[in-house]
Amino acid sequence: MANLRRINLIPAEAPRGPLRGLLRGFGRLDYSLRRAIAIGAGAALLLLAVPVFSLSYCRARCGMAKGAKALRKSKLKKAQAQAFELQKKKADILKDQALRKERLGYLLSTSAEGRDYSRLLLCLSQVAPADLWINRFAINEKEIIISGSTLSSTLITEFMDKLDKSTVFLDCSFISTERQESEGRVFYSFQISAQPYWVR
Repeated sequence: MANLRRINLIPAEAPRGPLRGLLRGFGRLDYSLRRAIAIGAGAALLLLAVPVFSLSYCRARCGMAKGAKALRKSKLKKAQAQAFELQKKKADILKDQALRKERLGYLLSTSAEGRDYSRLLLCLSQVAPADLWINRFAINEKEIIISGSTLSSTLITEFMDKLDKSTVFLDCSFISTERQESEGRVFYSFQISAQPYWVR
């Protein structure tokens, strides 16, 4: 059988110095007095813990309040930006409506004066050959400028003949023509002038 060695884990000597005296004095006190001291110490620790907890709670509440304030401020800025954007869109819509109203009034006034621009555009679409494209159509009181392009120079002459034969365009004449190449294909750009029917 193995020999077991006995080891004493409790120190042979009691604590010395002020701590020893304090422990001896505490041990000599009556039980009820020791209990009262222990309860008083616990109450003191509790009273100390309450302000610490209150301070931590107040700091947490302050942090939450600051976060909520920053969130409200961000939402307010976003709402203000959206309101500004809506006001801008509303102003653009009103401006566009005013411009359309002005153009409509101009068209009505010119129609009342015997200037039917839709008649010019309708005739232009009817007489233009299939391989001829109108790029620009400018008109004033007494002159019309037509710019376009085509795959064949003969179509320009054909187009001008048809305009002259109509009762809408008068006195068609060349302004310029130019031969161009793009991606291996040849085409001709042109510019002609004419007079509207109301100048007769």
